[in-house]
Amino acid sequence: MPDSKQLAYEAQTRQFEEHVKHFEQLDEVLQHFAIQHGFALEKNQWHRPCRVLRRKSNPEYVIELVPEGDWKKVLYREDPPHTLTVIAQATDEKQEFIYRLDEELAYFVYFWTIRSNL
Repeated sequence: MPDSKQLAYEAQTRQFEEHVKHFEQLDEVLQHFAIQHGFALEKNQWHRPCRVLRRKSNPEYVIELVPEGDWKKVLYREDPPHTLTVIAQATDEKQEFIYRLDEELAYFVYFWTIRSNL
């Protein structure tokens, strides 16, 4: 019989999988965009439900799509709201930040709206 730590880990794994499954519907479109525009598609960065498009250059560009709320505390629903953020940052030859700009392009936008507009 599994111990309590194993049971908790399995429950959290199931919960995480539930919160990332809907992103699979976007992966093909996002991967196509990434290839076409020189980005890399990163999934579930830092073990959080998200999709990140990153172009490593100087300046570096990041487009991030994340659900609202803490996935460990929010019950999953079929059409969760998301935030879409873009980030650009430039560094000098010492890799120190010179400039960083980030902007929330969309806040609390439901997933089906995002999916239908890609």
